[in-house]
Amino acid sequence: MLESATSGRLSKDFQPVSYQIDLTVLPENQSFSGRVLIDIHISASSNYLSLHSLDLKIAYADLISSESPDFKAMNAEITINPSSETIQLVFPKEIPEGKASIALDFS
Repeated sequence: MLESATSGRLSKDFQPVSYQIDLTVLPENQSFSGRVLIDIHISASSNYLSLHSLDLKIAYADLISSESPDFKAMNAEITINPSSETIQLVFPKEIPEGKASIALDFS
């Protein structure tokens, strides 16, 4: 497991720029679900990143690079780290430096 996932600290190589959140709240069921699109700036390429996820169930994570014409959307393998209250998103290849977006479905 990578250091940022075990320490609970998030990588400084991935800086959020903006968030777009679509949230559905069902008070009668005491539940919610949603989708978030996070625009990020990547300062060092990597094939993983960690995010805080206390009390969230992440069903799907996808990454889209907006600067690399050769880069296609990639689905992430999601690893839950309860002790650090984070999830680790591992991608099949390195994410290049520059702008990208992460899409997450959660409940």
